[in-house]
Amino acid sequence: MKATYKTLPGLIASQTPFTHGSCSGELLEDGRYWVFSYQTKIATWVHGELVFFNEAQYSATTTRLQNIIKGL
Repeated sequence: MKATYKTLPGLIASQTPFTHGSCSGELLEDGRYWVFSYQTKIATWVHGELVFFNEAQYSATTTRLQNIIKGL
């Protein structure tokens, strides 16, 4: 699904696969959900529970995505 910054929070919260410019969300068959920015993994959920969050500082775009995830 093609996303916008406005729709990203809802898509990530519902673990819906998406693409948006340099970022994407991918739902795997085993229940893991990954969010990437510029091919760098930013967050991982396992069966709905956030188990990994990359807090390293990257670009302004990645920071925006990180802030969206923090706000969920």
